Amino acid sequence: MVRWADWRENFWRFWVINNKKALDGELFSNEELLKEANQELTLARNMFSRVEDPEMVDSAIFTLKAAEKRYDYLLKEIKNKY
Repeated sequence: MVRWADWRENFWRFWVINNKKALDGELFSNEELLKEANQELTLARNMFSRVEDPEMVDSAIFTLKAAEKRYDYLLKEIKNKY
């Protein structure tokens, strides 16, 4: 069983490392954001597939839905750009 604290810590590390540019005030391109969103979506899918605690199922679903929405939005923005 994946412990929520472990998953949260890994996700936070992933977010901080991949958002260093944003924290430094640099801008990301839509392509970079889409790549990051894809990684976030992969993490959310892994969390959803591994969660066993019934109380964490809702959280995993919300995290997955949010990641899907972000990915879809960025993909639409890139398609509209070209």
